[in-house]
Amino acid sequence: MAHVIDTLWIQRKRGQLEVFAGPCQLGGVSGAVLLVLAVVVLAQARKYFGISTFLVTLDLKWAFDMAPLDCMKLACMEAGLSLES
Repeated sequence: MAHVIDTLWIQRKRGQLEVFAGPCQLGGVSGAVLLVLAVVVLAQARKYFGISTFLVTLDLKWAFDMAPLDCMKLACMEAGLSLES
């Protein structure tokens, strides 16, 4: 349920987030669920054709584990976003 609420909030604030982050930041531009689905479909296609697939998820894990919630909230406030709405 928290994932759904987060997704709805991000969609609602998407324009403000993109203006604040600038053109070099891609986070929030496309949904993470769609990206994961694309990787799964690609892996299944490679398996069907007998091609090995190796996925390195260390970088993704590191990125999310190292982002303190307080810092994310501060960045949202600096961007002029309300966390309640």
